[in-house]
Amino acid sequence: MRWLLVLTLACVALAVHQATLAKSSYSAYSAKQLDFMRAELERVDRGEGEDFQLALLGGETRRRVLLPVSAGLSVGLGAATVLAWRRRRSGKMTDEELRLLTAVSPPPSGQGEFQRAAALLGVAANAPAHVIDAALAAQIRAQPPEAHPKLLRARDVLLKKHPPPAPSVSSQ
Repeated sequence: MRWLLVLTLACVALAVHQATLAKSSYSAYSAKQLDFMRAELERVDRGEGEDFQLALLGGETRRRVLLPVSAGLSVGLGAATVLAWRRRRSGKMTDEELRLLTAVSPPPSGQGEFQRAAALLGVAANAPAHVIDAALAAQIRAQPPEAHPKLLRARDVLLKKHPPPAPSVSSQ
């Protein structure tokens, strides 16, 4: 897609050049007048200045052909570039775009609750049960009694995600 953009910009540059910088003193003449002048210069015996005049006439003729061609190519390639860019955007994401999306997107449903509960207790969402219990005890001591039910719910949510290990049965 980059090569298409570079090609488009090159055609735009050529069109701008042909429209502005490549103009000669013959730019004001019509095509009929240029043809007449060329015919007269070719008919007359060539001196030192006639070859130069023919070169200028040829340059003006070439400019008049290149200008619409380069402008048309610029428009066509510009449209192709936009279409290719849109098709690429609606298509498959690159690895970098996927990494960014997973880094900034909200967690899948259900995991947000664990994240909020962990933040409320001040622990990681994957903290072990004994760390969660210790954080709960510290938060209960630091928080007013109205906040205790929220803290207990947060502990329950986190412990459901990481249930405590089952007690081992000893054989006798």
